[in-house]
Amino acid sequence: MERKFFFNIILLLFINLMVKPAYLFGIEIPVQNTVGNEAYGLYFAFLNFTYLFQIIHDPGLQNFNSREISSNPSLINRVFPSIVLLKGLLACVFIALAGLLAIGLGYWKADPLLLCIVMFNQIAASYLLFLRTNVSGLGKYTTDSLLSIADKGFMLLVLGILLWFIKPVWFNIHTFALLQACSFLLAISMTMFVLRASINWQVPKQLFHEFSALLKRSLPYATTVFLMFLYTRTDAVMLEALLIDGAYQAGIYAAAYRIMDAFTMFSFLFAGLLLPMFSSMIAAGKPTNQLFIKSLDWIFAIEVIAVVPIWMFRNEIMGLLYEDTHISSGMILGILMVAFAFKATNFVSGSLLVAQEKLRNLTILLAATVLLNVSLNFILIPQQGAYGASLATLISQVIVGVGMFILCLRTIQFKNTIPSLLKWVTIGCAIFPMEYISTNYLDSVHWTIQFGCFLSVCIIASLLFGLVRPRDFTYFAEGLSRRRGIDQNS
Repeated sequence: MERKFFFNIILLLFINLMVKPAYLFGIEIPVQNTVGNEAYGLYFAFLNFTYLFQIIHDPGLQNFNSREISSNPSLINRVFPSIVLLKGLLACVFIALAGLLAIGLGYWKADPLLLCIVMFNQIAASYLLFLRTNVSGLGKYTTDSLLSIADKGFMLLVLGILLWFIKPVWFNIHTFALLQACSFLLAISMTMFVLRASINWQVPKQLFHEFSALLKRSLPYATTVFLMFLYTRTDAVMLEALLIDGAYQAGIYAAAYRIMDAFTMFSFLFAGLLLPMFSSMIAAGKPTNQLFIKSLDWIFAIEVIAVVPIWMFRNEIMGLLYEDTHISSGMILGILMVAFAFKATNFVSGSLLVAQEKLRNLTILLAATVLLNVSLNFILIPQQGAYGASLATLISQVIVGVGMFILCLRTIQFKNTIPSLLKWVTIGCAIFPMEYISTNYLDSVHWTIQFGCFLSVCIIASLLFGLVRPRDFTYFAEGLSRRRGIDQNS
């Protein structure tokens, strides 16, 4: 399983590195610069608002399905038709409730067309993630890796032509949202094509009984997913609601949050791969210790490489990327990147806890964090705007990241984690002198050169401390050779 993990995670990271950074810097940032902070801030608030209702459309069905199918692939013919129909019914409830609350909050009056498109996109994105859990649950990890970039690849192609070559005067935030809808529909069609031979479309006779059973079994997963959405997505909604210039502040926050979210996407890839792997290992009675620790090593390597250089040159990066920057934009980015360092570990720890169905203590931890996060936002946002929201996010992510790791130690032998913990602490302590050196001895060197040097130092440190090993890439090369041999024989 370790060889399979390294082959697929390296493939995942490689193909996503080819597409998603290009999408971030070549599409999303130019979109915000084109439509302005206020228009994009309203879109960002709508997006986060609809995220809060995802529990209605997907009450834990994705995680439940991923665990069940990976543990017993033959179940796909029984549960797939039922979940597709159930999600359709729940989508209607999602639209009704989100729409009613949007009217009450004034969102409907602000921009009803944009709100409708964003709600459709959330439904389509949820369907796409569900369909992909079936692909990975069947063990088609490589195919799922390719499908993970389908929607962004389409957006990169079409919007790249529009923004960089045609530059139409009619382009606005609605155009961006509509193209997102098209990209989701294309990716869904591709995923259905992959699954066409694996699925029996026979609808169960007692359909509503099947719905009830699915909802009952997925409820624990739904609770954890809902709580995660609450403490990660309420900030933009509260910014827009609590401040007079709420849409503008949400736009400032979105500018920095987008960069953190881009790295979060790479961490999320681990969850999509690890949950079915952990589930199949547990079902087969295999130990998960080694895979858990090596996954955290890789996550920590990503954190070091991403967080350190961005923290050191946070102001310069924001000034380079955005035409309209706020005085606190750089610090907001720095705080959110530190929050990312804790958030990224949650995808590994959370995958193990879900695979083991250790959800009770996880739910308590997340519920406490939601209360803290909302309280902090109520206190900090009126006083400090987007900067206050970033502080609330950092505190929340630290608590959840440490808490999830402690919960995992109940099932993973602590002594096995000591070498990795020592590595992480040592690298963490070695980071602090870097900013001192940059500030006091490298003033005359342009920041982009410093950025490249410190990025190289972080990559070398990850290799020297064994967070990433040459052997991991050997597994990837061996996997490619095997697949090339299979293709030639066929």
